[in-house]
Amino acid sequence: NVMGLVTGAQVFVEAMERQGGDCHLINTASGAGLYSQHRATMGPYVASKHCAVVLTQAIRTELEARNSTVKVHLLCPSLVATDLIPNSKWAHDRVVKGET
Repeated sequence: NVMGLVTGAQVFVEAMERQGGDCHLINTASGAGLYSQHRATMGPYVASKHCAVVLTQAIRTELEARNSTVKVHLLCPSLVATDLIPNSKWAHDRVVKGET
């Protein structure tokens, strides 16, 4: 999670500044990155999301200080109802049973 944001910012900010004009770097963390109280089992996940929030703030501050045309945004979605878990279990069971 974290190093992907670091690498992405290094590569894409430089490229966007070279192209000129208004550009936008949009990082995605999670609502979990905005709060510090979570279930004990979520420690690593929450820590990586906190890091994404703080890293994005730092990148924004650095780019604003040098008057960059790149604007920095952070997306922090909350829980989203999907069929990911049921479908993942279904897909796993099919593979285990040799149905695929």
